[in-house]
Amino acid sequence: MAYGGLRGAIAFALAILIDDANFKDKDLFVTATILVVMFTVFVQGITIKPLVNALKVKKKQGGSSTMGSRYTSGKP
Repeated sequence: MAYGGLRGAIAFALAILIDDANFKDKDLFVTATILVVMFTVFVQGITIKPLVNALKVKKKQGGSSTMGSRYTSGKP
């Protein structure tokens, strides 16, 4: 869950809410937060499927398909 969990919406919201008057390095915090969020979205998001396959995690067999898989397979 830590690898593929939430992508930083709460962290970004908290960084934006820092008061400029009381904390002079707000821009540094916002920039660092955005970079971490982008890293988790792109790098971890792209590598999660190969990681699951490499670790041989058991996947759910059968059942209802997801909305994304229905539309990519050509079956509406």
